[in-house]
Amino acid sequence: MYIDVPAGIMQDTFFSNDRPQYMNYGAIGTLIGQEINRYLAEITKTNNGTDKDFWTTATEMESNYLKKGMCLMEQFYNYTNVEIILKDDNIYNAIDSLFVNNGGLKEAYYAYNAWAKQHDVEPRLPGLQDYTPQQMIWMSAVNAQCFKLVNRYFNSSFIAEYHLIKQGQIISPLLNLNDFSNDFRCPLGSTMNPAEKCRIF
Repeated sequence: MYIDVPAGIMQDTFFSNDRPQYMNYGAIGTLIGQEINRYLAEITKTNNGTDKDFWTTATEMESNYLKKGMCLMEQFYNYTNVEIILKDDNIYNAIDSLFVNNGGLKEAYYAYNAWAKQHDVEPRLPGLQDYTPQQMIWMSAVNAQCFKLVNRYFNSSFIAEYHLIKQGQIISPLLNLNDFSNDFRCPLGSTMNPAEKCRIF
């Protein structure tokens, strides 16, 4: 297994040697974690990575995958327009994307905490001293996914729909992570810490 990381992405929003590692782990770490999960999602549906189908509609593994996936889909729809998303004919593609987003965040967070145990406490950013390194990982991960679509290239209707979808892709994974709600002290039952979570791993 190998993952290509283009040199051009190892800068600016995603990576820099001149900033705390919690920002790098949150940005490029989440992206790499997502790609690892994308690869794993693919090989679990094939026999050792070959073209031979590993799943059948009767397998327990697929049933469990779909059950967890539908939990993610329902959660995702709470922040998006259902009619837009359901145009995707392949339900597996939609579920795979949600698994990937959930897994990437979690792995980046755990990777940073493993790194932090072996290094001194990192300085906080000017103007953001109230936020812990753990909180900054989440903020860096979300910030790396933000960009602006301009009306010159896309009509306003498309931009509104796309922003709604991106909001769901960013918010829904955070709802399932106890580490996120613990770091920000979100009360149980609040918007960002629902009592009912989708358990993925």
